Amino acid sequence: MTARTALVAGRTAVVTVVSGRHAHLRTQREFLARCVPAPAVHVVVAIDDPQVAAVVDARPDLPTELLTLPTTGAGLPVAAARNAGAAAAIAAGADLLVFLDVDCVPAPDLLARYRTAVATRPDALVCGPVTYLPPAPDGGWTAPALVAARAPHPARPDPPAGAVEEVAPELFWSLSFALPTSLWARLDGFHPGYVGYGAEDTDFAASAARAGVPTAVAGGADAFHQHHPVSRPPVEHLDDILRNSAVYLRRHGELPMAGWLAAFAERGLITADRPPRRTAAVRVATVPARHDYLDAVLPPTVERVATERVAGWDPDPLLDPSVLRESAQDVDVVHLHFGFDHLAPADLAAWLRCLRELRLPLVVTVHDLRNPHHPTRDRHDAHLALVLAAADAALTLTDGAAAECGTRFGRRPEVVAHPTLLDTVPARVDAATTVLVPLKGLRGNVRDPLDVVRAAAEGAAAAGGRVRVLVGPTVLDRPELAGLAALAPDLPVDLDVAPYLPHDEVVARVAAAHAVVLPYRWGTHSGWTELCRDLGTHVVAPDCGHHRAQWDAVTTYGNDEQRGLDRGSLRAAVAAVCAAPRPAAADRRGREAERDLVRAHHDALYRRVTGR
Repeated sequence: MTARTALVAGRTAVVTVVSGRHAHLRTQREFLARCVPAPAVHVVVAIDDPQVAAVVDARPDLPTELLTLPTTGAGLPVAAARNAGAAAAIAAGADLLVFLDVDCVPAPDLLARYRTAVATRPDALVCGPVTYLPPAPDGGWTAPALVAARAPHPARPDPPAGAVEEVAPELFWSLSFALPTSLWARLDGFHPGYVGYGAEDTDFAASAARAGVPTAVAGGADAFHQHHPVSRPPVEHLDDILRNSAVYLRRHGELPMAGWLAAFAERGLITADRPPRRTAAVRVATVPARHDYLDAVLPPTVERVATERVAGWDPDPLLDPSVLRESAQDVDVVHLHFGFDHLAPADLAAWLRCLRELRLPLVVTVHDLRNPHHPTRDRHDAHLALVLAAADAALTLTDGAAAECGTRFGRRPEVVAHPTLLDTVPARVDAATTVLVPLKGLRGNVRDPLDVVRAAAEGAAAAGGRVRVLVGPTVLDRPELAGLAALAPDLPVDLDVAPYLPHDEVVARVAAAHAVVLPYRWGTHSGWTELCRDLGTHVVAPDCGHHRAQWDAVTTYGNDEQRGLDRGSLRAAVAAVCAAPRPAAADRRGREAERDLVRAHHDALYRRVTGR
């Protein structure tokens, strides 16, 4: 049997994403049931819309799989919903995917036309002509009325029935298109970093074209777009369009939706920046003013305020109420991350009162439930109680940390994942089994460092590995490290003495390591874990905090404030990871999509707390 014959005789799945538009979905399903042949399955993906189930149940004659997805804080995850629908269709045995917008009604022969066209061009994304309908007549649409109303969009190709015409990828239209499941698997679906209106379909076609997959139009594969009010330009989707334009620019080096962006610019709604943002963008002041994490999470649609106001880790002047008052006219929202641990609780309370007096919204991200620099937890607990009570919105990085906040402070923050901080991933070095122990500046939560290094070295030696201790020159004379250099003759320990390292040098060291041991007695989350996840480097982390919630491949050992260091468990953990192959590096597409979603979440959150 040839591939073409197999495709013609196969199973067609129709995928529809819906949120609202119940009457349109009802009409679509009525006409799908009349298609010849009918679809093997209609996969309906309902986004935060439990009422869709009743619409689906009203047509028991149409084989259907109903999926439900939650919405996101930033809008409808249409790209992710399409991917979920395709996965369900493939699991149901489909060999042809037809994506049909919920507003679209199929012609009776739409599925047959698509199947024939895709059999002819299994290498292409195949779209069909779409007619925009006027309001439905009394009694609704009938098949003859649809035929009479046929008038495909004049700016789109309309080949003769049965013809398949290759077109520019810019003419791809996600209202109605088809492709074989084998091609879908090759393209790996829509980029899930798009949320809300616009650009995800342009990205899909552009990514396909870059992979050598053209776009084509199948003559006679007609769909009819049911009427609903629209605005031109779609100002109600402005924030979605700006946010998604930034994602597209990062991925493809150019801006999408040029017509809409030009129309917004003509109305004075957006800037001429690349990517553009609102002319009245939300102005965000962060504490600290600068950090790699902030670069990763802050959306380009906001304006960052006074990022040069402080050098290094000097106390942020914005934490002084008098400076805050002077700056308030240039700030719409303050986002507190870390860097406030030097304040007495009374001083922090005064600063929070000043924010309220100025009517400046506060967002807080809880990175640490136990401050790594404080010898006891009392001061940081007092800080967290104050900021969580005062914040207009609160975030944290893991479900475990959110639950702990709820238990200890009576408020459960929203969970937003720690995104990748890397734009590019260097090649990793697998030549030696090196275990990196970053002591660096020997901060407060690094206790018994010599015992940590010794146990790690004993574990590495059992598997033929070596330990590389990353340590700053200013702490080598500290009593806690007395005897560190003397370990080398008896144990496989190398010292890497270096002052403060720029991020790219830290990345290079982790890329060359088989494993990283986090030497902490207390802590909550770790940027080292995220970096190791990106690079495919084992993490051996203490069982305090929520390290394993960041990445389920983390190996834990005993080390906490109640029991102290369990050298035997650390030795065994290091031996185990040294004997195992390095884990796979995180999927870059997935990590970049996660970062896009984190930025989208922040964008929506800032607009929510400022009332924009």
